[in-house]
Formats: sequence, C-alpha cells, structure tokens
Amino acid sequence: MKKIIIGLLIVVVLGLAVFFILKSNGWQIYKNSRYEFSVEYPANWTLGEPETNNAGRTFIEPKTGVQCFAYGFANALTNEQGEPQTLEEFVDWLTVDTRVGEGLYTNVIERTNTTLDGQSAVYVFMEQDMDLKEAIYTLGSEEGHGLYCMYNDKEEWNTYKNVFEKMKNSFKMTTEQVSFGSFSCSNLLAGASTPFKDFQTFRDTKYTEVTMTSRDAWDKDMLPKQVVNLEKKSYECFPMPTEFEGGEPEGGVMAEPMVTEVEWTCELEYNDWKYLEGNDTVGKQVAEKAGFACEKQNCFTDGPMINEVTVWLCTK
Repeated sequence: MKKIIIGLLIVVVLGLAVFFILKSNGWQIYKNSRYEFSVEYPANWTLGEPETNNAGRTFIEPKTGVQCFAYGFANALTNEQGEPQTLEEFVDWLTVDTRVGEGLYTNVIERTNTTLDGQSAVYVFMEQDMDLKEAIYTLGSEEGHGLYCMYNDKEEWNTYKNVFEKMKNSFKMTTEQVSFGSFSCSNLLAGASTPFKDFQTFRDTKYTEVTMTSRDAWDKDMLPKQVVNLEKKSYECFPMPTEFEGGEPEGGVMAEPMVTEVEWTCELEYNDWKYLEGNDTVGKQVAEKAGFACEKQNCFTDGPMINEVTVWLCTK
C-alpha cells in the first residue's frame, strides 16, 4: 500500500497546469506548462481525459487502444543518505517486482542509459503484468519527466515502436513560463482551455493526507475551512504537496516521505462560455443578444513569430 501511495504522490502531484495543442507536420504538439515540456503525437490519435492534476496527458490510438503517456512529476523520495533519489534509484524502484505470488510480475527485457532532450535518461522495455511497456525517464533533484507506451503484445510493439521513437525524439523540456491569463490563441478558440471566473491559491500545514486520488478517501473533517467554504460556492479545489520530511528506508533505498505542507488551488469555472476572434464583431453581437457578456482577453499567436493579440471571451 505504501508503494502505491508513493507512486501516486510521484505521478499525481496535484496542482494546476495549462496545456496547449498545436499542429506540426501532420502530428499534434502537446505542451504542459506545469512541468514545462512538450511532445508530438500522431494527429489521428485522441487525447485521454485530462488528469486530475494535469501533470501530463494520455494519447490513444483509436482503433487498437494502444496508449502512450507523457508527464512530469516531483522528486519526492529520498535515498538512504537522505538525498533526493537519483535517476537510477528511481528506475530501480519502478522496475522492482514486489508482487511475487500474486500472479503479477515485472520483468525487465532491456534497460539502457540514454538521453532525453539532451539530459541523462534511462530507457526501459519490460513486461508489466500482462502488457509490454516501453518507457524513458529523466530526473533532477526536484522533478522529472517520463514518457511511456503500453502494448498488448510484441506485434503491437512492432507496429507502434516507431511512434514511441518519434515521440521520444520530439520530447522537449522547456523553460517557457505561461502565466495565468496568457494562452495560445488557437488553443482558446478551439475550446481546449476552460476560463475561470475566479482562481485562488493558499497554503496549509495541517491537512496533509493528499496522497490519495479519491476525494472519498480523505478526512473531510481535516479539510481547511477555506476549501470547505469555497466548495460550497461550486469551486473545485485540488491540493499539491509542496514540503516533505523523509521517512525511514524500508529494506531498500527508497523512503516514504511525509507531507508537511500543501498548496491548494481552487477554481471556479464559468457555466457557459465561448471565445471569439478579436475582429469577429458579428459573432460578438450575436453572443451578446444571447445573453453573453463579452470582454477582451490577451493571447499569443502560434508559429515562429509569437505576437500578443486579443480575443473576445464571452461568458454567462
């Protein structure tokens, strides 16, 4: 159970992220501003449902159901020396088989040191439970990035391994910062980003039981009053662990951290909204007659020359 919780803590670091979807050479580009990375994926593949934390996104081949997942995560664990886990230690932890006797297993077929966007990385190809998993990971002292694809069998792997290779080669870790309210115009006009009526963040050092993804499992009596009050007003609140204390090693190099501080993000979305081109005066008039209130919002054009322009945000 502890390893499940740790895994959720690493991958599902709850928080807010903004993503962008652009087109490039017949493939789409997914961008994640929380963990500052981008990756290309086939244009005929579909996007999975947004993660609760928007740490990354799933890409799905519609006919076979083959899935790939690109994401970022916090380096929340420590080794026996009390230092942040290394990349090798992280991959050791991911690939160890701890369920012998349960009919489930992990068997590493290939493990190779490589690079991802110029940074040291580890490539892993393995059997995991009843599937094949092809993955690459990189890790710094504070956060890491991962990309993996899951296949039912070697036939699927042979068919789609070139997709994984291209996704891997397109993976970019950027230093691009996207501030609240500053978005790609094409992303807004396509309806890919939901605007917020209000957006609040605050920190809490009392409620730290945030490693479970299900809100039903949380102790509601421990939730901060701000969260309770805001959720009564239809806000959606998500916690992100921000401070940790290392636990004791449990037979290996990894220790279970204790969460000591949480940053809460609370969002209030509009019930009905649409974005219109900045020069679409007719569309704006039609929207206003339908009861929408329209105001200008800044956004950025796509392409090699990025310019700041405005669009109409019409809301009810």
